[in-house]
Amino acid sequence: GLPIATASGRSRTGSQTQSPEESVIFVQTCEELLAAVTPDFTALKILLVSPDLMATSRIAGLCREAGASLETLRSLADVPHGGPHDVVLLDLQALAEDPAVVVTRARVLASRQTEVDGERRLTIVAFGPHVARERLALARDAGADDVVSRGELLGGFAGLLRRWQDAG
Repeated sequence: GLPIATASGRSRTGSQTQSPEESVIFVQTCEELLAAVTPDFTALKILLVSPDLMATSRIAGLCREAGASLETLRSLADVPHGGPHDVVLLDLQALAEDPAVVVTRARVLASRQTEVDGERRLTIVAFGPHVARERLALARDAGADDVVSRGELLGGFAGLLRRWQDAG
């Protein structure tokens, strides 16, 4: 069972009592276990292309929580400075161009950076509202590596990072 702290500073498990030293060992073991199963995204470099300040703010917070680095561009006409990147996130709701053009331009833009480091694999991810099925499908058809709804992106960010990291 899990130890339960008591007012005396000792912890107990059911009818058993543990010393504070035993509790420290238990906590250290749990921290080691958690570190072993918690993915490390500190090396993951993400480029977000979106003029939407609300979206960029929310995704920046998620990246901070996950430990991934994030660079944002307001449009594909801007030039990224922090590459090469591992993942490019394309906000199809905020980018008005045809999704096929957006995906192609993003791949060309990012490929200029990945030429520096030939071993990096770039993952292009298009996202948008779940009701924009046609735009999402056009992005997939144009070569996006992954297409997710905005809700999936914001609600399952850590799982998606793991998936994209494993793909790279």
